[in-house]
Amino acid sequence: MRPGQILPASRSEEMGETMTHCGDDILSVVVCTRNRGADAVAAVRSLLASAHPAFEVVVVDQSSDDATRQALAPLLADERLRYVGSRTAGLSRARNEGLAVARGAVVAMTDDDCEAAPGWLADVAQVFAGDPAVAAAFFSVRPGPHDPAAGVIPHHIFAADRRMASVAAWRRTGQRTMGLGAAMAVRRAPALQLGGFDPQLGAGAPLQSAEDLDLPLRLLLDGYTVACSAQSHVVHHGLRTWPETKRLYYGYSVGPMATYAKLLRGGDMRFLAFFFEDIWREIVLDALRAVARRQRPRVLGRLRGMAAGFVRGMMMPLGQGRRFADGAATAKGSKA
Repeated sequence: MRPGQILPASRSEEMGETMTHCGDDILSVVVCTRNRGADAVAAVRSLLASAHPAFEVVVVDQSSDDATRQALAPLLADERLRYVGSRTAGLSRARNEGLAVARGAVVAMTDDDCEAAPGWLADVAQVFAGDPAVAAAFFSVRPGPHDPAAGVIPHHIFAADRRMASVAAWRRTGQRTMGLGAAMAVRRAPALQLGGFDPQLGAGAPLQSAEDLDLPLRLLLDGYTVACSAQSHVVHHGLRTWPETKRLYYGYSVGPMATYAKLLRGGDMRFLAFFFEDIWREIVLDALRAVARRQRPRVLGRLRGMAAGFVRGMMMPLGQGRRFADGAATAKGSKA
């Protein structure tokens, strides 16, 4: 909803029906994993240790073998844990499977190489219970202990809480991302109404990243609010070596620009301006700062990624709900 826009009565009623009080319902947490059984066990243990009174953990396993299920087997006696074996590929599809089977009105998401702080689930519940307009929320992701010489752990730490009720409010933050999908949550009903995460975005998909930007953007465009909380966090242990980081940041450049192109094709001309603004801030200004410090500019890879993402986003077929068309066949997972 843009500033000054008034929702029609039917839309307001729909929002009221879908925005249930989180404290009155179970809280779901989805953990997507692929071939990382030991990491998944650590992630699940950290969640099951929470003192939050009513929650479930749904593990969506896209592994190529049974090792992850076997690693999780000792924990499956806990009735709060559910396991979904999936034959799909890609993080967005896994998250959509988790959304589909989740029992909670609010669904939190973290990665299999993360561990949740003890108060994280309570903070998730509080953010959604405290503001019925919130349909997505992000929380801090702190890097675990590591040797900086070996590489980097992607992280995003919020200094203060904030609310964004429009795309313009998000752009005023000066951030290309809203947060990381390793510590995010969505209100299940509106997320599903928009088709969930775009399967062409995110890890393991053609456009490599930005599924955690795209869905919140579509929720903002549909009149909802996105929250960011500095009150709790998850710890990320996913170290990327420096060669891996180069490829990772290229992918991080592709997805957001493809998202801009997709939304531009939907008629929102602001996203063309956002593309050029990001080129200016992240390429031109970074290069000028490097030159001023008498350093070699290291922006070519990001520029290639941003250009490739925008071009691909302009060319890929569009589907419904402001998503790219999903041409890949998927198979139903098994649930235990």
